[in-house]
Amino acid sequence: DPVIDTDLTPVFSERLADGGIHRIYDNAIQFKLFGTDTDPYPISLVAEGIDFDMSEFNITFPEVTGTTAIQSPFSWTLNCEPFKLAEKDTFAIRFMVIDRNNKCKIYQADTVEVGFKILPPLNKKPSLVIANLNPTTNDGLGALTTFWNKPIELLLTGTDADVNPVQDNLTIELVDIESDNSLQGFSFAPALPVTSVSPVSTKFSWLPDCSIFTNNIFNNTYKLTFRVVDDHCESSDADTVGYVVIVKDYVSTDENFIPPNVITPNTDEFNDFFALDGLDLRGNGSDPNDDINLPLDNCTNRFEFINIYNRWGKLMYTSSNRFFRWYAPGAGAGVYYYFLKFTQEEYKGSVLVRY
Repeated sequence: DPVIDTDLTPVFSERLADGGIHRIYDNAIQFKLFGTDTDPYPISLVAEGIDFDMSEFNITFPEVTGTTAIQSPFSWTLNCEPFKLAEKDTFAIRFMVIDRNNKCKIYQADTVEVGFKILPPLNKKPSLVIANLNPTTNDGLGALTTFWNKPIELLLTGTDADVNPVQDNLTIELVDIESDNSLQGFSFAPALPVTSVSPVSTKFSWLPDCSIFTNNIFNNTYKLTFRVVDDHCESSDADTVGYVVIVKDYVSTDENFIPPNVITPNTDEFNDFFALDGLDLRGNGSDPNDDINLPLDNCTNRFEFINIYNRWGKLMYTSSNRFFRWYAPGAGAGVYYYFLKFTQEEYKGSVLVRY
């Protein structure tokens, strides 16, 4: 009979051999097979996968034929594509030296089985960073506090250090929203999820309105959970980051509401109009809005309109804009009376027009 041997062990003509433990993307597995026969008839070296097809796994083993002593190199390049290690991570190959052409045409052969353990490649974990793009919100570590009419914009950036032999694709996902209140109308551009090679970026945008407040609760907390996950071969990894968004309503109070009571509409650019909000800073840098303190609009109490009348009850001016400006056109010097309407409050007062 012919005899087969490997250079994996010092044992001659072993029946089983350990091909070792290897990772995908590591160097190719390489060793040699030898066939010998004392008869002067041709022998062949062949191989077959046990319960798998060698041709699907980038394995090369040239079949050779010769007399007396022959050899053939085995090489296995461990690329990612054919493996599903969750289903199969151990492989065995049967190598054979066959003598089919001896004088009596009797099939004679010798075999050795080599086993391999395949591991997933090493993977560097991706990283997700979240940055608050709106400086008007109160930013903290992994959290922000804001009011219902201020835009919320978060920049999410995922990075991954794996570049060889292939660069990972990264996917950013919004995986959970934890809150007692609904979060609707947000945008997570350009789509859910977002996939690209490192670095990958996307934005979470939201402009909350009063509809988010229910049951007379005006301070909502939203715990957002984002994740970046890579597609590294057979060893995918992820980074999960939480971000807390607190949305509050404004406190509407007239505790310090002190409206002005005189204007001088003489076009000298000083005190030319009657207003209660949205005034420019004074020359000394102080803010007249702080002195007037018109109650803030909130979700239950909002500015609706102002009417200004003369002493005989004639309507001289009306506006539904809280940033109104009354320059007293056609109004003579004297006292005028205003009626200021909020959703839940009413204010009455007078303003003196002087020239």
